[in-house]
Formats: sequence, structure tokens, C-alpha cells
Amino acid sequence: MALAPLATVADLSALGIDTTNTALVDSLLTSVSAAVRDAAGVPISRTVSTVTMWTEASRRIELPVRPVHSVTDVTLDGEPVTDYVLRGSSLWRTCLWQAHNAIPGELTLTFDHGLDKVPADIVKMVCTFVAAGLNEVQEGIGEGRGMSSERIDDYQASFTRGDDELVDKTELPERTRRRLRQRFGGASATVLGTTR
Repeated sequence: MALAPLATVADLSALGIDTTNTALVDSLLTSVSAAVRDAAGVPISRTVSTVTMWTEASRRIELPVRPVHSVTDVTLDGEPVTDYVLRGSSLWRTCLWQAHNAIPGELTLTFDHGLDKVPADIVKMVCTFVAAGLNEVQEGIGEGRGMSSERIDDYQASFTRGDDELVDKTELPERTRRRLRQRFGGASATVLGTTR
């Protein structure tokens, strides 16, 4: 199931962004939202996911996203597990998820997670990148590629090349990607609280 974009046509209109090219607007909202989610490492908006992760000799397993609202359908190596408690974004058991020195088990679970409302700054970010994409289409795709600055008096243009070059104007800069990852904490599943 595809997630709804992180911003809407109404959000774009509220910022004075022209939304008359509906096909392009919808496409940009979808692609920019996907880029923001990819950078954050999590869906951000509320959804239900199923993940598989490896266990460790621990009583606590931290889930890879926040906030977690509920957990269902937990299996360990294909066998149902019901003796867990959800606290915050972690699953706790009174026993260990695996015995010491044992081969990690495959833990599969389905959980409801994410924010009920997309934060206003994320909505604005998506709208800003959509506007950049709309402008790029008007100017001609690829025009000014890599341009990092431009002056008018005694005309001067500066370009960035290599890893720092933005290929298109909807591409998220690395700094923005890092901030999203830090803020939303998206990461591969981790296990914390090993006991010895």
C-alpha cells in the first residue's frame, strides 16, 4: 500500500504555489515525499509495517521507528510470541529473546507506528522542493545544473561539481538528509540491553 504524500495540493496552494499542472504536482508530491521518507529512514506519517530482524541475548528489542502505537503478530523463528510488553518503542520479555551464545533468531512483527499529523516544517519542506521541481520544469530540466550561486552586476555564476552537485532541484542536500535521519531516528532494527 502506497503512503499518501507528506504534503497536499492544499498545502501548496496555501503557500501560493501554482498547482494547475495537476499531473506534475501529484508526481512531484509523491517523489519528494518518497525522498524525504528515504532520508528520514521512516515513513513519518502513521502506518502499519511488518519487519523482520535478528534477535540477541537481551530482554529488550528496540524497534526501528518511533512512535510505536501497538504491536501485533509477533513470531520468533515462525512461532507465535505473546509474552512481550511494549514500552515506548521497545519490546520487553521477562526471558531473553535468545539464549547466550545461540544463533540469532528471526523475529517478525507487525506494528502501528508514525505520527498522526505530519509536522508543519516537514510539510513546508516538501512544498519547497515541489516548488523547485515546478520551477525546474518551467526553466527547462537540466538548465543551471550544478549552479550554486549567481550574481547580476558584473555577471558571475558559480557551479558545484562532483559529489556536492545537485542533479535536479528536488534532490535533498546531504545536510538535510542527515538532519532528517537524526530527527526521526530511522535505522535498521537494533537490539539493546544485552545481559551477561
